[in-house]
Amino acid sequence: LSLRGGVPRYYETMTKTDAASLNIRVASRIQNNNALGTFPEQEPTFELRPYHTNFANNIDRLRLVAPEYQVATLAIFYQGKLAHAIYGPRIDVHAGTDPHEASTTIMKGIASGMPGNLRGHYA
Repeated sequence: LSLRGGVPRYYETMTKTDAASLNIRVASRIQNNNALGTFPEQEPTFELRPYHTNFANNIDRLRLVAPEYQVATLAIFYQGKLAHAIYGPRIDVHAGTDPHEASTTIMKGIASGMPGNLRGHYA
């Protein structure tokens, strides 16, 4: 997901067969000042599950393009017929950041914006 000014402009999915080109596509998006969005669990879920190992790997790989960057956490959930999108804390990632610690911190930031019964693994 690539955003400009908060408005979705481009969406793409990827299969394992084209994963090798991910770094090139991500680098291009970042160099054009786009924000990237991802589901840390690799798919939308109704309650938070542990982050997927690929998420931590991507946190680490992004440092090749941007040695320092911020992750804006966003919790998205439904209550009845209403959808809620709650921003949580921004997480700083830099050269010395452990990608698994960063991933856990990001997930806790997402959980902080969700009702307790939806926090799942991060309750």
